[in-house]
Amino acid sequence: MWLLVIMLAVPGLGFRNEQVLHQYATLAACQAERDRISREMEAAYPEADNFKIACLYRVPGTRKWSM
Repeated sequence: MWLLVIMLAVPGLGFRNEQVLHQYATLAACQAERDRISREMEAAYPEADNFKIACLYRVPGTRKWSM
């Protein structure tokens, strides 16, 4: 299972350093959404550099992630 996550350098109140945005069955689907969100965030917040949006693979049945 692929997870689309946002990782915040300085999390706000009520947020963890990483937040799962959505789950995908394939890497291609996750990457397409990651690219779309990255473009929109760049347009809305051109000076912001305190976050990263990434696709991480989670081994089924565990909480382990890998890039």
